[in-house]
Amino acid sequence: MSSIPSSKNGIITIPTELRDSLSCLDIVCSDIFETGDPEEAKKHEADFLKGAPLKWINLAEDENSPMVKRDGFNDLIELIKRKTNKPCLITDVSLRYQSGSGGSTLAMQVLWHFRKDLRCARVIDSDLDTKELSKQVVDLFLLSNEKHTKPNRKTVLLLLDTRKKINDLPIKNIIWEDLIDEIQKRRINTETPAVIILNCIPTDFTLTNTMILPPKLSEEEIKKFKEKLLQQIRLQKKRPLESYDHKSVSSQRQRRISTS
Repeated sequence: MSSIPSSKNGIITIPTELRDSLSCLDIVCSDIFETGDPEEAKKHEADFLKGAPLKWINLAEDENSPMVKRDGFNDLIELIKRKTNKPCLITDVSLRYQSGSGGSTLAMQVLWHFRKDLRCARVIDSDLDTKELSKQVVDLFLLSNEKHTKPNRKTVLLLLDTRKKINDLPIKNIIWEDLIDEIQKRRINTETPAVIILNCIPTDFTLTNTMILPPKLSEEEIKKFKEKLLQQIRLQKKRPLESYDHKSVSSQRQRRISTS
């Protein structure tokens, strides 16, 4: 079953045919991985620690995982929360970061955090069609299981993580315009945002509503990472703590971040 938040502080199920039609979006369902194979989760976690790209299943095991939330995580959460009450059709939050600093990982952690409060989705960056993408995002915003009633609207938190440009314009600008056109075409009125774009690309942005992620881990973040990794080793009982090489933790972390 795939479910997403409803406007009534509950959840609704995404019809299979609609889920299949949202081909431009990687939707983070409210109930994703609530039931699953623990051994599969461990395998994905091991792959991640070896440098594989982050997957949603890695975040499902966050409490026992060596995953560390960057210092900007809570600030980014609060910034998005403030945006949810802004009286506009579309708004955005930009995360500026240097390549290899874990910006993509941080953005996915933010979507995971909001999956039960907002309709969270990541743009699939393959053969990007901004008009079709905008149509699908509005479909997600309006989704309701009930026929012949007012749509069960809920703000979409849309993760855009790409370097691409169209006619030398940032993709975000193009998507913004297409979303406005689609919303107006459907005569949608809303007092809170239909879409919040989490604009996450490694390049320069204006500083308004922008989070800047430092390229290196702080000492506190490295400490937290070591503590979590040691906890994971204790849980798996792979080897005694006394033989654990702390230097390998730091190098392993740097290799993993460089792939995010």
